[in-house]
Amino acid sequence: MITVDRIENGFAVVTDGKHRKDIPLEKIAGKPAEGTVLRFNGRTYSADEKATAKRRDYMRALQDSLWE
Repeated sequence: MITVDRIENGFAVVTDGKHRKDIPLEKIAGKPAEGTVLRFNGRTYSADEKATAKRRDYMRALQDSLWE
């Protein structure tokens, strides 16, 4: 699973938790945002909506646990 860390100078800066990679935005279908989980189909990347929602829910729960 790779996740968009940020968009910078025409690239999506992505990470898999250990490695960082810059992917040109033209290789990504749609308009990715920070936190979007990407899937690679062999030529291009696209957003994995289900994985993105799951990650967002996890991050929200983690954040909420810091305030308990």
